[in-house]
Amino acid sequence: MKRTVFRRSIACSSAWASLFFLTLNLSSQEIELIDCEGEWADSPLCKEREEAFENKARVDSVLEDLPELEDPPWNKEQHEKALADYEKAMGHYNEGYFGDASSILETVLESLLSLQNEFEVVATQTEELAFSLLEEDKYSEAIPHLKKLELWLPPESRVTEGIAHASRGMKLDAQATAIEELVANQAFDDVAAELAHFPDGFWEQRINNIREQLSIYRHKQSFNALMSRGLKDLDAGQWEAAQDSFRAALKLSPNSIVAKESFEEASVQLTKTRLATLYESLSIQEEEELWEEMLRTLASIEQLVPNRDVETSRKEVKHLLDTEALLKQAISKASAPMNKQVRTEIQRLIGSTEELNSHSRIQQQLNILKETFDLNTKRVSVTVISDGATNVIVRPGQTLGKFSKKVLSVYPGSYDFIGRRTGYHETRKSITIEPDSKEIEVRVVCDVRF
Repeated sequence: MKRTVFRRSIACSSAWASLFFLTLNLSSQEIELIDCEGEWADSPLCKEREEAFENKARVDSVLEDLPELEDPPWNKEQHEKALADYEKAMGHYNEGYFGDASSILETVLESLLSLQNEFEVVATQTEELAFSLLEEDKYSEAIPHLKKLELWLPPESRVTEGIAHASRGMKLDAQATAIEELVANQAFDDVAAELAHFPDGFWEQRINNIREQLSIYRHKQSFNALMSRGLKDLDAGQWEAAQDSFRAALKLSPNSIVAKESFEEASVQLTKTRLATLYESLSIQEEEELWEEMLRTLASIEQLVPNRDVETSRKEVKHLLDTEALLKQAISKASAPMNKQVRTEIQRLIGSTEELNSHSRIQQQLNILKETFDLNTKRVSVTVISDGATNVIVRPGQTLGKFSKKVLSVYPGSYDFIGRRTGYHETRKSITIEPDSKEIEVRVVCDVRF
């Protein structure tokens, strides 16, 4: 029946009642022609049809998500019943009994959603188990689970790659076993060669254990080589080379008693050798009075074996150097005119240094000081001529008074002779007396009146 003809034959006031009676003998395809988007949209028939259509679409969607499997991971009886009920519902749907169809489809949908949830849980657990087994290198155990996932799930690279990885891992089992046999036979050179070609990411726990065994072997070989070389150097008296070898061996095996004892022996012998060399150098330096070098040598000795004798020797050498420095300073002071205090200090220094004159360096400076001091403290005769009326004063020095002639004995230096007389102008004469000068005459007379 055409929709336009149907609508013209029904009055608006009795549309729903008339539609009910008219649809009793209509097929599902004919009912589809009814305009449920127009004035019949709210009719019970259209509502039932719409509800049935939505439930059918939801059931179809779930059925598409559930793969067709011979041995599915869900309740087979429940699945078969749901499919049978679905066929029954579709019979009602095609005959136009939408209410009956919708009711059955709701039950089918609930049952299928339960199966879908069960399937998702099992698939997730299977996936987790499969890849966990892969991580543990349990390839043969992982493959059955991966094969299930390959059937259950849409084509997925992760599952495909997992199967390929597990298959290759099973093939590599024999190669890993062969390397383990090489380890057992201590054929570690062959082990290293085989490991270089073994692919990464397979049998990691076994390969890591093999690598650890290889590392222990190489560590032991290196330790033994260092110890052999060190002992050879020790026998040859090559103490420093032996010490270096034992030190390197201790870095490899810090708790090795034999390495510790060998290192200590080499160190003791090396210290003895170095001390002998240092003491020989010290003796030569002392003989040649190389005091600055002696201090450095004594410091090196003290680093090796600190003792009181070294400290005493260092103080003695320091005293010699200090004394030499004092003598040089005194020579500088004695080279110029000196006052009484400076002369006294130099005389004391000369007296206190006499005990060290066995050292040529001290004796040399002491002789220079004595010569310089004697030269600059040798008195010179100065004859002062006056008129008996002039009061004569010498600076530095004293008041000489009035006289006609007086002879003075003075040290080299600069002096001022001053004459004063009442009613006369003061007179002043300055003279410089060089060391070892001849006798000097000075006339001091005030003879110019104001």
